Amino acid sequence: MHKKMLQVSQRLQTLKKGKPLIGEKERDSRLSEAQNELFKGQCNCAYWHGVFGGLYLNYLRHAVYEHLLKAEHLLEKYSRGKDDFADIIVTDFDKDGLDEVVLSNNMLNLYFSPAEGGALFELDYKPKFFNLINTLARREEVYHDKIRHAAAQAPAHKTGATSIHEIVGMKESGLEKALVYDWHRRISLLDHFLGEGTDLDKFSRVQYEEAGDFVDQPYDFMPQRHGSEVSLSLSRSGRVKGNPVKVEKTISLYARQSIVEIKYEITNTHKEGVDLWFAPEFNFSLLAGNATDRYYEVEGAVLDDRTMASRGVLENIKLIKIVDEWKGFGVLLALDKPANFWRFPIETVSQSESGFEKTYQSSVLLPNWKFSLKPNEKWNTKIVLRIED
Repeated sequence: MHKKMLQVSQRLQTLKKGKPLIGEKERDSRLSEAQNELFKGQCNCAYWHGVFGGLYLNYLRHAVYEHLLKAEHLLEKYSRGKDDFADIIVTDFDKDGLDEVVLSNNMLNLYFSPAEGGALFELDYKPKFFNLINTLARREEVYHDKIRHAAAQAPAHKTGATSIHEIVGMKESGLEKALVYDWHRRISLLDHFLGEGTDLDKFSRVQYEEAGDFVDQPYDFMPQRHGSEVSLSLSRSGRVKGNPVKVEKTISLYARQSIVEIKYEITNTHKEGVDLWFAPEFNFSLLAGNATDRYYEVEGAVLDDRTMASRGVLENIKLIKIVDEWKGFGVLLALDKPANFWRFPIETVSQSESGFEKTYQSSVLLPNWKFSLKPNEKWNTKIVLRIED
């Protein structure tokens, strides 16, 4: 989020120093409007974690992203006008010495980290100024020890207290069970290979075997442009259960479309056959886990609980949709091969001025397939992600 702010700020400064594309007075007026949005996106509360929640509060982060995206929109409008475009940029976005890749058009921004699993870590829907991967992983905080201690000491008949000053009953409040820690970022297009015996509960609590070495490892990448289409090809030759396997994924974006095409090809490069359980992870944040106006819709299935904080297993699914009535858009995932879908929320436990609180961060969607490959055999699938009002 901080580096997004720096990116927008740098773009603004570049346009200020450049030759006016319109009259100087009109230019200054437009750039001043963008600068005001940038200033709003620099409000410090969401950039750090203090006693008032700060970074852990998704609506504060959302407000920052919303203003930064509004500033970015104004800068694009100034520099590009109404022209359709599809662009691809390779840059060290997060200033860590490694390249990131940004695909963008009039409707979307997609930020990829080839060095970190070839993952998608920001997905901006520009018409609503909304970053759909505004998420946090579950990390350990020093004050979590107080929750564990209180849970161990709490009398069984006490319930409900979550204040740091009235800490009995922590076991019944559910916060102790929420102390789960992730070993990778909760972003999208993370390529899991699941070990035997993995189920929804074990995966959501990070108590499963990761059989592959792809999730947080570097991918080779190749950006490409073909007319009004830009694409990013990512590949890694890794191992699953010690056996050599190659994963290739290509993400394509066209001008003036809010549609992302994702193609996977998995090759068995081992001299013997392999059994694989492949599961690309998606994370989406619609800010509220239990709100009735944000929910799942699944073709061919009826959900007892369809809120974003719900959890469950769906079998033989080709189409799943997330609806946000509050902001007025939906996110659709369409698969060419039926998959089992796991869903569950990512919830963090943080300290605020009123005590401890559990905060919804994102919802994990995990399509997964089991298949076997002979030596040099390939397995392919296509996933289409579409955002629509």
